[in-house]
Amino acid sequence: MATNTDPANVREFTSLLAGERFTAIIADIKPDLVVLKLGDGSSFNARSLVVPEARIGQYAQFLIKENDGKGHIVLELVKGTDANTKGFSNFTKEILLSCNMPLVKENFELVNALIENKMPVDKHTINNALFFKYTSGDLDKTMFCMKEDFPTDPTYVHMLDMVLADGNHLLNTLRAVADMVWALPEDGPAKQAILSLVSTEHVPTTKKEFLASLTLPLQDATGLSHVTDYYKRLFSFASHARRLLADSDYKDLCQILDRVQDSIRFMNHIQRHKQFLQLPMHLNGQLFQANLYIVKDGKNLKATKANMNLCLTLDTVALGHIEVHLTKTNDTVALQFHVRNKEVETLISTNIGKWLAILKQKRLVISSKITYHTIDTKKDKPFNLLKAFKTDEPEETVKRYSFDMRV
Repeated sequence: MATNTDPANVREFTSLLAGERFTAIIADIKPDLVVLKLGDGSSFNARSLVVPEARIGQYAQFLIKENDGKGHIVLELVKGTDANTKGFSNFTKEILLSCNMPLVKENFELVNALIENKMPVDKHTINNALFFKYTSGDLDKTMFCMKEDFPTDPTYVHMLDMVLADGNHLLNTLRAVADMVWALPEDGPAKQAILSLVSTEHVPTTKKEFLASLTLPLQDATGLSHVTDYYKRLFSFASHARRLLADSDYKDLCQILDRVQDSIRFMNHIQRHKQFLQLPMHLNGQLFQANLYIVKDGKNLKATKANMNLCLTLDTVALGHIEVHLTKTNDTVALQFHVRNKEVETLISTNIGKWLAILKQKRLVISSKITYHTIDTKKDKPFNLLKAFKTDEPEETVKRYSFDMRV
């Protein structure tokens, strides 16, 4: 029996009649379950399909034996389809054969990507890579998940997708929390209990005040210890609020609070190898999010303060999307700003003196004229995790680095 897991994809598949055939990829095999993936990206579970020769990653052709039109479908595996593996090396073929993996194009590409990224090519590693490949549907995302040593948990892939899709993901999640908390009944115990989690001395009286309490004041972003304390407070708030609502009917709010915790776990996991932070902040009543990427010299295996590349992205209402690229070599710093138009460039150039003064206080020297680049929204894609930490750019291999947020 096959049951499509995505209702949006049910109609087309369930319209197949007995005797018709279709091709799918075997995404996973369990004792009583085979997960099949169709060409349009939809997946469904085939139960009671015991096929000893079936293997994960295999293209296979299936025959519809029965279909009652109500989701009860009986399938029969007809044969594995031929794969186009022309152009792939015998070495890759031997790896797949030794791991008992089907010789299909996607598996060849996956193993080659593991080799190019200097990762193991044993059966366990390849199986993990297959999980991320079928969960994310993208080879670049798969390699990122593998290099970050993510658990084989769809939550991490989902969080990666959300961070890539929304540059202000964490801030927008906190906005959703504020909206839902403020919509709770005034006379109910849940709302006041959640608001008191923010502060027992000064309970927020407006939604704007409550949302600001969930973000970091810009003046407090002066070092890693302050930022770490902020994340701990935010995680604690979300965790306690979630427990308060455990037996309630506010399922949507519970899911958003879970997402806050998942976001912090996601960043915390990445910190083991790289430096990436999402910082929802407020200044003078205005909310914005800063995304910080600190990128070490790829030739230096040990983290030192001598050389690094830093990218700070900001999305503000007044200035739009801004990227600040800083390259530090010993005590010399080069700066480049990516802005949306000339007006923003003029505004920054006329007010940059305070920032340069901070750099001088740190005994850093500006190497040359500060440069500006006007972002072409049609051609220039925003700086993101995959772009920042791509392995074919050795100068952007990230290592941990203790930093001063004022810089």
